[in-house]
Parts: sequence; C-alpha cells; structure tokens
Amino acid sequence: MASKGRWASRPYVRTALESRECLGWAVVTHPFHPLLGQRFLILKSRICSGRPTLVLEGGECGTFSVLREWTDRETPDGAGQGRGTLLAQGALLELAALLDAWRSSKKKD
Repeated sequence: MASKGRWASRPYVRTALESRECLGWAVVTHPFHPLLGQRFLILKSRICSGRPTLVLEGGECGTFSVLREWTDRETPDGAGQGRGTLLAQGALLELAALLDAWRSSKKKD
C-alpha cells in the first residue's frame, strides 16, 4: 500500500476566503514603519509566530505582512493580542516628556 503522505490523516479545513468576502482596509500606525499612515486592502488575517498578522495588498510592491498591532485594526488597549507591545506610542511620548522635564530641572540645579 502506498503512503499517503503526512497530510493524509489531517481533516480538510477550508482556509481560503469566499470571493465575495471583504476583510476591509487597514492603516499602518506603527510610528517607525516606512508605510506609516498609508491605507491598504486586507487580503488575509493569520497568526505568525503566535502573533496576529495581516496580509495587505501593497499595489506595485505586491503583498506584504504586518503585525495587526501595527495597524488601526488593533483594539486601542491591545486586548486579545498574543503578546503585548513593550511600549505604546503614547507611553513613549509621555516618557520623552518626562525625560525632558527631568533634564530641564537638572540644568537649573
């Protein structure tokens, strides 16, 4: 009897989208991403290395993947993420302001 390969015992699972199914659009919000502020069509949503990821249509550049937390599609508080962001943009800006205030107070001493 011929071997059916390693996938033979797995049940069939549909992973392709219906042709009429639209996942919407996503805007890149990560402050250091080169495509910051640009809007792209979402082609797929998947998990890569345990982190929610979006596959986006990049026009002439083709498709590309980006972490969902780097887009406007992530919830503001980060709920539901596989792993949290170390520091959110707001937290970094707050930290920078605190450091500036601290440096200013040191110069006066």
